[in-house]
Amino acid sequence: MLLALAVLALGIVCAVAMVASVAAGPVWVLLAASALWLPANNDHLEGPVLATVTRNHGITVSDLAGIAGFLVATTILVRRVAATPPPQRQVHPGWVLAYCCVIFGFGAMAAWIVG
Repeated sequence: MLLALAVLALGIVCAVAMVASVAAGPVWVLLAASALWLPANNDHLEGPVLATVTRNHGITVSDLAGIAGFLVATTILVRRVAATPPPQRQVHPGWVLAYCCVIFGFGAMAAWIVG
């Protein structure tokens, strides 16, 4: 439970830092915290089940925090890369989106394995 609360606090701190700064660091940390949230909150802060995936797995209210953090971080990162002029852009926005999805996918897979 302490790990879940620490990850939640990290996500909140990153959200506040994103409002106060345009640096990319807090956005990447929010993405990582969102991916960590899924396995960290298993059986601790679950809440009601919103959708059942299998008999033993489902999407709960607390999972929405991780999903929301993922959506916010991914949207900000992709928009920042897309706003960079093409000659200065080092990576295509589609690759940033794919990278964000892979990071979050690892968190979802870990949550599935952990239980």
